Amino acid sequence: MSSYKPHFWAGRRWDDVRDAAHPELRVALDTYLLALVWEGPDGDVRHDGPVFPGDPWDPEPLAVCRPADLPAVAEAWERAAPLLDTLRAPYAEHAEDPHGWIRDFDQFAALVQEWSVPVEEAARRGWGLIGLR
Repeated sequence: MSSYKPHFWAGRRWDDVRDAAHPELRVALDTYLLALVWEGPDGDVRHDGPVFPGDPWDPEPLAVCRPADLPAVAEAWERAAPLLDTLRAPYAEHAEDPHGWIRDFDQFAALVQEWSVPVEEAARRGWGLIGLR
């Protein structure tokens, strides 16, 4: 995507709906989204340390998953994917916003699923993942 806004709003929408999510889905999406677009239940998760040490242009990353951490993120997606559709009704009740970014469940699901492509490929290769704003 060419903008950070959908990612930010996906995290906000997850905040709105996570308490209504199936417990197994909640645990899996917490792990998955925390590594990618979500700042945690209290909005205080930040990536520590520079991504490119010594680089004078060190953009604030959207996502940083080190190679050792990425398999757990990919595994969380494997657990979440088959349960994702159970979030459709709770999303409509708690998170839908017809006037904002990530307006409905389908847009939320599409963004979450799009992230699975680089996550799964990087995990398969033993790589890390960096998403820049």
